[in-house]
Amino acid sequence: MTVAACFVVPSLLFLYVAALEWRSASHQADERLETNLNILQEHALKVLETIERTIAEVDQMTDGVSDAALIKREPQLHQRLSQIVTALPQIQSIAIVGADGWLRVSTQGSPPVQQDQSQLDYFKTLSTSDSGTYIGQVLMAPGRVRPSFNVARRRRTENGVFDGVIVASVPPSYFDSFYSRIIGVTTQGTAMSLIRSDGALLVRYPAPENAVPLPATVAFVHNIEKEPEAGYYVGTSAFDGQWRRVAYRRLSGYPVYVLASVSEGAIRNDWLAFMGTHMIFGVPATLLMIAISWLALRRTRALYAEMDARERAEGALRQSQRLEIVGQLTGGIAHDFNNLLMVVMGGVDRLRRDISDPKGVKTLDMIASAAKRGENLIRHLLTFSRRQAITPATVDVGRFLSQMEDVLRGSIKGDITLNVMMPSQSCFARVDAGELELALLNLAVNARDAMPNGGRLTLSAVPIVLSGDAKYDGLSGDFIAFRVIDSGEGIPPEVLARVFEPFFTTKPPGQGTGLGLSQVYGFAKQSGGTVAIDTAPSLGSTVTLVIPRAQAPADHTVGFAAVPATADDAGKTQSSGHKAKVLLVEDSEEVAQVSREYLERIGHTVVTVTNGVDALAALSNVKGIDIVLSDIVMPGEMDGLDVARQVRTQFPGLPIILVTGYSSSANAARREGFEVLRKPYNITRIARAIETHLAKRTKSAANG
Repeated sequence: MTVAACFVVPSLLFLYVAALEWRSASHQADERLETNLNILQEHALKVLETIERTIAEVDQMTDGVSDAALIKREPQLHQRLSQIVTALPQIQSIAIVGADGWLRVSTQGSPPVQQDQSQLDYFKTLSTSDSGTYIGQVLMAPGRVRPSFNVARRRRTENGVFDGVIVASVPPSYFDSFYSRIIGVTTQGTAMSLIRSDGALLVRYPAPENAVPLPATVAFVHNIEKEPEAGYYVGTSAFDGQWRRVAYRRLSGYPVYVLASVSEGAIRNDWLAFMGTHMIFGVPATLLMIAISWLALRRTRALYAEMDARERAEGALRQSQRLEIVGQLTGGIAHDFNNLLMVVMGGVDRLRRDISDPKGVKTLDMIASAAKRGENLIRHLLTFSRRQAITPATVDVGRFLSQMEDVLRGSIKGDITLNVMMPSQSCFARVDAGELELALLNLAVNARDAMPNGGRLTLSAVPIVLSGDAKYDGLSGDFIAFRVIDSGEGIPPEVLARVFEPFFTTKPPGQGTGLGLSQVYGFAKQSGGTVAIDTAPSLGSTVTLVIPRAQAPADHTVGFAAVPATADDAGKTQSSGHKAKVLLVEDSEEVAQVSREYLERIGHTVVTVTNGVDALAALSNVKGIDIVLSDIVMPGEMDGLDVARQVRTQFPGLPIILVTGYSSSANAARREGFEVLRKPYNITRIARAIETHLAKRTKSAANG
């Protein structure tokens, strides 16, 4: 703490003083701007009032004098006006313009050079209406050596009829000289301006050379719309590109404003100059304390890094534990639920043989259909939680798509055109073909529902190489991209953010479980890939399922996974060419009864035990056991995988099939070469599995 205080306390104190001084410097700058505005306003009002009095004097001098008389008296008027201009440095010239727009008298020459003034802004404005004093833009008039802006008023008449204009030209340089004297005693970076209400600059000091006309100030116009009399704003100057604080104030009675500004750089320089005096004394002391504390900080840096890494690891662990809890809950539900479904499906199968009444048969069909949906629901949950037992194999992508086309055609409506695009070259994916089939079928069904009025559905697969693209979760390497493209209405952004959530669906109640896309997501992740969606309103959606690419197998024979058995074949009794004595290891009495009935209907003899210890005892004591059918999850000292290992060791060559509603050991069992049959199974699947193993055993014995 002491070392930290030696570093932190001076730093905090310095930062606190720096913040206070910056506020003070900004406040002082605002005060200077306010003072400058007072000076500028008073000066500008005096100049304009002097010009107005001069114009009024000339108007009185020519009151009632006709155009013809003006031309006749031009020499005398020229001399008098020239005397006025000589006495007033703020006026560059004075002219009297007739109602027809032609010069009658001008201090620029006698007789005046005839110039048509009718198209100039001041003449057009005043000839239309008596708008009082008109102030024009800065121009470089012909024959003049410096720019000027006009201050003009109508000639006074008794009947109000337009009879010409009296105009005084004002040089901005007069204001420049005054502004330069003020800026000479104020902060560097100060600028002063005289500006019309439409943003046209009349005077700006300092100003670039040859900047005629001066550019309009858009920021100023926007601000006076909100605060028309006076105000402050900050912005980038159109002259020097500097960020400036600007104060403005309107001249009473005129459409003109005075502005004073100071650059942020000037304020910062004042602030830095003040802080520099503190730094001269403070920095050496601070550096000394930093040097002393540096050694301690170096020693603690590794500790801090370790603490940060530990916090990240603990956060990841907590997230992993939450997912693990979800997975365990899903696995427990799956095991028990699939056992229940096994009993339900077995009961349906038994009742089918005894019931012939059409209503009863229809009821059994409803129960079987509900059981099948329950099986698919559990399968989706396991896939999302990445606990579904998958069996990856090398799949010929072209052959897979060819056979998948028939499956998809039965799942879409007649008003949807299906286009399956084969890869241009032979390619293979490492994937569980059955789960891939289910994922693509889910995507196709979603695409179908997105096109209620028909459309176009495209399924394609192409090899791609990923290099850490965030769109594909940073994956790198060779992959196969399966794309399902629809021509629907697209997915809204608020829905897109949630499409992979389990049980999230936009379909009406009863028309969707919300598990289709979550199955796709879980399957993709479990397979070492990912899934991405590209969509836009009214442009449809493209869902890309990325699966790792595999090398071609030697025989190129693997193509399409067998379609899982459905409730339709659950009632078919399969006769077996091999009659065997089966050791059934099952702790659930109801499931054991269903399995026993299946096996006996096939023609096998069944010996039933409830745990692993009894199973090994039966193998030693019961003669003629040909195959073992064992549940993986069992109470007691040994689970099904332990039984399988013991059978392989003690009874070589004896076939064993493991079954499970769900078990985390299922993948380990497959890796060790044991077949795993998923519950709920029907008579067809168990007959096929037993027949396959007995045939292998017979062939092996014949070869031996």
